[in-house]
Amino acid sequence: MRLSYKIETLIEDVRICLDMNRRDDSLLEDEDIDTLELDELIESKLCEAADIVRLTAPLDRVEPNSFRFLGRELGEEEIDEAGRGILELPDDFLRLIVFQLDSWRRPVYEFVGVEDPRYQLQWSRWSGVRGTNEKPVVAVTSGSHGGTQLSVEFFCGKAGDKVIRGSYLKRAAITEDSLGRYLSLDERCYKDVVNKAAELVTMSLGLKHI
Repeated sequence: MRLSYKIETLIEDVRICLDMNRRDDSLLEDEDIDTLELDELIESKLCEAADIVRLTAPLDRVEPNSFRFLGRELGEEEIDEAGRGILELPDDFLRLIVFQLDSWRRPVYEFVGVEDPRYQLQWSRWSGVRGTNEKPVVAVTSGSHGGTQLSVEFFCGKAGDKVIRGSYLKRAAITEDSLGRYLSLDERCYKDVVNKAAELVTMSLGLKHI
């Protein structure tokens, strides 16, 4: 379950993890940082910590978001004659969770990079070594349209196919309303995010890792 946590609560929990939860300057007298600066430093590390943790978290610990192109028929401008397709990923993209076209026998949960030998095989003239409906290949790439935009690139598709499964994790971002500022986190990742934020803070301060 994803919950919205107050930034103040997160900062306090990171302080506890750092053994710096007391609000007096004597605790920090050996460091060139005061209480307010420490709070600001902790806050600056929260989103980074959340992204680091959620990049490798088990799937049962995260709650993904659906793609906007889910259920839509893909056109010839998105899938070429060789069966290679490219769809731009959202600006807030962090991690691909699952992807499947309706012509595939199974969804894909494992994705390759451009340096992976399996990706290189997709450019072979021998169709037998490329992705198939039974064993599709999906990659996350950048610059597919000449820029730096991340894209999901897949092989063995055809115009008219639909994306029947497609979800991803968003990058962490602090939101604000009339009651305060919040960070949305998967409940089962909360402790790991706090610990990672504390680790990032210690690194910034030049302290020993906790």
